[in-house]
Amino acid sequence: MKLKRSRFSILNKESREIDYTKGIFKRTIQAKIESYKDPED
Repeated sequence: MKLKRSRFSILNKESREIDYTKGIFKRTIQAKIESYKDPED
């Protein structure tokens, strides 16, 4: 039981890190799209 719980918390931590990375990735892509839409020259 103890092993299962610690394993789950590790998985939960990994999924949170993945969500965080996905969020940053999405924001970066959106910023690039915005800069392509509005070229500053």
